[in-house]
Amino acid sequence: MIRRTAAAAALALLLVGACTDDDDGAPPDPDPTHEGDTTGGRLDPDAPAPAPDLPGAQLGGGITVLSSDSGPHTFDPTRASSLDSIAILQLVSRSLTQYRYDPQTGRSVLVPDLATDVGRHNRDFTEWTFTLRRGLRYADGSPVSARDVAYAVERAANVERPPSAAPYNRLPFVDDVDVRGREVTIELVRPLIDMPYVAALPAFTAIPRSADRPLATGPYQVKSFRPGDRLVLSRNPYWDAGTDPARHAYVDGWTFEWGVDATRRDTVLVQDVAAGQTTASYDDVLADTYALVRQDEDLEQRMVTGRSPCTYAWQLDTDEIASLVVRRAIGYAYPYREAWRAGGLVEAVTRVPATSLLPPGSAGRVDYDVLGIEGANTDPDRARELLARVGKLGYEVSFSYQADDPTSVAVKDARVAGLERAGFTAVPVPTTGVGGQSADPRAAVNVREVTWCADWPTADSWFLRRLAAESALVDQPGVEPRIDELLDRQSESAARTGWGRLDRFLQTDTYPAVTLGYAGRASLHGSRIGGMAIDEVYGMPTYANMHVLPVAEDEE
Repeated sequence: MIRRTAAAAALALLLVGACTDDDDGAPPDPDPTHEGDTTGGRLDPDAPAPAPDLPGAQLGGGITVLSSDSGPHTFDPTRASSLDSIAILQLVSRSLTQYRYDPQTGRSVLVPDLATDVGRHNRDFTEWTFTLRRGLRYADGSPVSARDVAYAVERAANVERPPSAAPYNRLPFVDDVDVRGREVTIELVRPLIDMPYVAALPAFTAIPRSADRPLATGPYQVKSFRPGDRLVLSRNPYWDAGTDPARHAYVDGWTFEWGVDATRRDTVLVQDVAAGQTTASYDDVLADTYALVRQDEDLEQRMVTGRSPCTYAWQLDTDEIASLVVRRAIGYAYPYREAWRAGGLVEAVTRVPATSLLPPGSAGRVDYDVLGIEGANTDPDRARELLARVGKLGYEVSFSYQADDPTSVAVKDARVAGLERAGFTAVPVPTTGVGGQSADPRAAVNVREVTWCADWPTADSWFLRRLAAESALVDQPGVEPRIDELLDRQSESAARTGWGRLDRFLQTDTYPAVTLGYAGRASLHGSRIGGMAIDEVYGMPTYANMHVLPVAEDEE
């Protein structure tokens, strides 16, 4: 038995302030609210093992993945939280459930993984029971037991969290875990309709208590790892495809390298020579590379595009920027297209105009456009008019940027020009290092750049992550009752559309964030890599389907 002692991982939360102006500066809304994405995740609780083979896929070879990012610093399934680490862990660590990418439909389907099903719930969705498969083994050959799953959940529930994590104390966290034979029952403090999706997260794996360290249960195991630099995976000899409905293990091994110069990364992939033919990246290509790809049929065939479940935003300090009219004026003033171009982004490809907080693909998402600018059409005249109306011309907007990063400096310059053109006084604050003062709640800025991502493809995930960060959101008038109502709903459709309407309510009534765009993906791979697509759940390559193609006859 375990008891909840800690919250979910801390992430930035919308800081919502009360409205102080009668005229909020929003345009009339000619369209009533209508439902946007209502698909979200799909389930196949009866998916058989092994996973269906891919036509033409062969065993053997290795794949190298290059990234210019700083890279994950842990692959402990209890602590991994970044989208790239979660996606890579799917090769190493199995969860109670998992996503299987279907190349025929281009969609991911939730299937059983360690469990024989996707979970069975009680009447009010506060208890979920999973039955463990037979024949599961760790990379050392020892058997996987239901008690190992219970211990992994206990380990996750009791992991130390940052002091900044101040959870909304009515979230559906784990309260107790019970084991009976091969059955694991997870008890929650509140209903959670989306437990089958939650169970696909790395924390819902199996870890033997005696070892107190993660052991591989997937088709690969960690051979070596230098945090933020290099990860090498080799085959797990005890993984049995006959127990796994989600994965293949076509390649013999994987090498992930981080901190690679972006120009070098793209050059290796474009030139496609020798080892470059079995190299891929989950980074977006540079804008110049994208233009080159569009002019070359061979390169176009080697580019995969898709979406990622993330929204980029300027989080507004609503205590400092108390006027709703001023907050909306910032939204009109922001130079969307200029900033995207300065950052090397491609509109509608690697950065998609955003009008809602929830990203596309979230079940329950509602389409709306509070400012009426389609997420991209800067209107400096409207911003200046609003500032003049409330006597705030010259209002200071302070934000940080990385002074040691030329791209960040270029984006800063575009933002300064856009804000000042609209009647604001821009105050850029230099910092160094990834994140910088944007991640520091004590920084002397009133705007912080944030990235908000979902852990599973429903609106519930996005908002539960926000609420898990801190409780400032629920302190605002009219918000807490809505959240309580949503958390207690036991109808899947009612809960999901409710979160979507909460999204619109927040942006309409308080406007706590300027949405800077949704994440898109445009990544290249070498000519001898097959099976690579973008998984819309995590916005990452479909590693479990990737394989090495034979050398073309004209190259032998």
